[in-house]
Order: sequence, then structure tokens, then C-alpha cells
Amino acid sequence: AFQQHFENLIDFDFMNFKTVNRSQVDINGIDISGGYDPTESVSLSAHLTYIDIQNLNSNVVLNQRPNFRGGVGLSWKISEELSSHLSWQYIDERIDTSIPTGQRLLPSYSKLDAAFTWSLKNSVQLNLAIDNLNDSSYEEAIGFPATGRRVRLSIQKSVGKNDQ
Repeated sequence: AFQQHFENLIDFDFMNFKTVNRSQVDINGIDISGGYDPTESVSLSAHLTYIDIQNLNSNVVLNQRPNFRGGVGLSWKISEELSSHLSWQYIDERIDTSIPTGQRLLPSYSKLDAAFTWSLKNSVQLNLAIDNLNDSSYEEAIGFPATGRRVRLSIQKSVGKNDQ
């Protein structure tokens, strides 16, 4: 759990297009995370953050501050050479501001990502990642739509004394 008090918090005022000080802002919240390994090859993780922001001397809402964010992950070491990871993330609705649109409420969203790593001989790894597997449509900030489903492939070679 955390409790923070800020005086003269620096913020950006889009209406006047200048940096301003928010005289008093209180932020209270809780951040919880944990993991569980049911077997030697499987691990589960989860995290959740809740924040409550009070701008004490103003009704101005701070941008890009969702009340809730959280997620879960599942890692599975399929074999000595092959491992996988699946993660789901949730971001709550939040206020954002831009010059063309003014203040706007961005809706909550969730996304699912997957990754696979294949360890080859000679310290070479082949990585396959699928971002936004569920092809969620969302904006992280006004005017910046997230990329839809995206597949990435990479190869990595470690060099040095510990090559195997």
C-alpha cells in the first residue's frame, strides 16, 4: 500500500498550453503481485494496482492515470530447448487530453500477448512473439491507435566466454 502527498506537482495544462504546478495532490493506492510455481516447468504470476488521485485544490483530473491496471502471466518450459509465455493485461479507462480533441475519456482495454523461445546449439535463440493476440482495438493516448495483432521473429546469438 502507498500514500503520497505532492506539493507543486508539475503538470501540463492543455487549455493554456503551458506547464503548471498543481498545489496539492494526494495519491493513495495498493500494488499487489505474486507468483506460484505449480510444477518445475510451469509458473503463474499476477499483478494488480489500484490508485486514487485527489487534486485537493482543483477539480482538474490528471491525465493518463487509470484507477486500475493489472494482469496475469503463464510461463511454461515445454522442454529444455523450448519455452513459452502467455500474458494478459488490463488497463482501466483514463482521461487524456490533446489540442485537437480537448479532454476525452479513453475506454478500458485488455490485450493478450504470447512468446516462444527456442534455444538452439551454439548459444543461438530463436524468438517468436505475437503481440495483441486478441487483436484489441484501443488507444494508449489520444490519436495513437495501438497496433493490431503483430508477429515478431528474431534470432539472438550470445558470444563470449560462456558459449555452449
